Amino acid sequence: MRRHRPKPRRGPSLRHIVRPRVQNRIRLPCAPPGPRQHLACRPRLGLAGGYTKSDVDVTARTSSSEVEGLHAWAYGGTAVSSLRLRGGVGYSALTFRTDRTATFRTFSDRLSSDHDGATFQAFADVGYAMKLGTLAVEPFASVAAVSVKTDAFSERGGAAALAVAGSDHDVTFSTLGVRTQARIGAVDLHALAGWQAASGDLTPVTRQQFKAGGPSFLIVPTPLDDQALLMDAGLDLKVAHRPTAPAT
Repeated sequence: MRRHRPKPRRGPSLRHIVRPRVQNRIRLPCAPPGPRQHLACRPRLGLAGGYTKSDVDVTARTSSSEVEGLHAWAYGGTAVSSLRLRGGVGYSALTFRTDRTATFRTFSDRLSSDHDGATFQAFADVGYAMKLGTLAVEPFASVAAVSVKTDAFSERGGAAALAVAGSDHDVTFSTLGVRTQARIGAVDLHALAGWQAASGDLTPVTRQQFKAGGPSFLIVPTPLDDQALLMDAGLDLKVAHRPTAPAT
């Protein structure tokens, strides 16, 4: 069996799918800490859904890929005194379509494929809200679990067509950090700094084989970072009594 480290594969990588973005706003479900604050605040629950479509074209290789996704999320949050609790689960159904050209010397082959995949995500976040003058500060800890599955598929084409095995990769992200938020006139400023550790299948290896025959081989992409510094900042500009214009 041969082991290869080729250039990054066409289409989306696990890195772009699973790295979660930690919310940098302090969206409190109740008022900031104070002498009149109730011991517990009303929970906040919600549902979210969406559709995405991404297209990637590599003109130099006469290749392209398309990814369509249907997404559904359920989330919630509550507070007990200064303690902030948040969590959620999400599921995405994905469809991948790829067209590529394999060319070397006098050989040329046009190949295409279609296959499905899915991602499941769950997260939990706990923070402690504090007020330092006009500045809201929230140290927090969060954990996110992500599972990415893709079906096995075979390319359509000639001698260069590949048979690709299905894959199943699981990654867990743990984050420690602090959120801050301040209001200056009609502008809300918010920022986040934290350290994120990742564990699990950080190198999503895929097994492939030429349909025409021969030994199988492994595709080994760039691994996910097991340690990462997170920094994010943005602002909300209040343009009317209720609407805001966010920027990050």
